[in-house]
Amino acid sequence: MSAWLKGLIAGTCFVVMVAAGVVIYFQFFPHQAATNLVATPKQIARCEKQVADAMLYPLNQDPPEGVGRGFAIGLIGCEDYGLFPPASKAYLTRSKLAPYLEAYSANRDVWRKQ
Repeated sequence: MSAWLKGLIAGTCFVVMVAAGVVIYFQFFPHQAATNLVATPKQIARCEKQVADAMLYPLNQDPPEGVGRGFAIGLIGCEDYGLFPPASKAYLTRSKLAPYLEAYSANRDVWRKQ
């Protein structure tokens, strides 16, 4: 076998081993960037509206079932992005929306139909 052919085979094997190593590295080692959600301007505006609507809802009035669920889903979604301020969350935990927020934050599938 010629030296040129041996070099070509060795180079090919080296490239395959490097490619396999890269695949294994990215497959089995999670990265911090994969867990961080970055909000777009549209998402920020939507969350600001959700928080404002929830804060303006009357504190002592029982919300209809659909309204409470909608607020909970929207606000917990905003919390995933870090756009639900702690002061607003503390205020809403004293309101009639608190059971909906607690139920959805404990189990995201609580209202999913079986």
